[in-house]
Amino acid sequence: MNFGELDAGLNALDVVRIERASNGTPTNLIVDGTPLEISDAAIVVRDEVGKVTSLTQGGETIEIVRYALDGSSQIAGFATKDSVDTPYLGWDDLRFPAQGINPAGATDAPTVDKSVVPGTLLFSGSAVNLIAGIAQMPHAWFAGSAIRPHLHWAKTTSAAGGVEWEWCYAIAGAGEVLPAYSAWLPATEGVPNSDTAGKHAISKFPELTMTGKKESTIIAWQVRRNPAAVADTYATNARFFEFDIHYQMSKFGTIAEFPT
Repeated sequence: MNFGELDAGLNALDVVRIERASNGTPTNLIVDGTPLEISDAAIVVRDEVGKVTSLTQGGETIEIVRYALDGSSQIAGFATKDSVDTPYLGWDDLRFPAQGINPAGATDAPTVDKSVVPGTLLFSGSAVNLIAGIAQMPHAWFAGSAIRPHLHWAKTTSAAGGVEWEWCYAIAGAGEVLPAYSAWLPATEGVPNSDTAGKHAISKFPELTMTGKKESTIIAWQVRRNPAAVADTYATNARFFEFDIHYQMSKFGTIAEFPT
């Protein structure tokens, strides 16, 4: 084991350091405050670019994954996986802001606001308006984990009444045939509008199971307001800000450029 190389690779990081005996011999590797005894039987595994990925000693393997970036976008530390090998997950958005949806949809597209909040979309209270787009699951996604579509919007007046937001989707991984769209699925309240004009509200669609799907999977989606629905009792325009899909990240990317 090349302790000099290990020392150079890890000792500079605040969360990973090496303790040495008085004669300079490494005795412990401290990972995030936890001491790991170093012996001649210890084995360090590195990836193709020389970064440490695991430490094995006494028959036990500790996997080390990089987890944080500092202000200069450099790796600032390490984290270790827990005893059941559960990845460290964090949420992020696939974003579809109003001004990025062009064309906005079919012939029944919402109106683009050019005065009050320019660039936002106004969904009618008397006719069905629709937008559509394509999402691709990122390489950092925890492949196979569920995703959570939702939208950000606001009322244009403080009148009472509900707004019925609905979405449908079709999913295809690389090499798969895109199927027919799902049925229209209604949203539920995430953050209430409180019958207040301009209040930023969030409506959540049902969580979407993605079991067996890989990174780069395509999701064709449509979102509409349906004033004909019983739950839609708000008679005027609803202001659309953004449609998003929450997904969990577990890595910086994939080794394969096109996962299948």
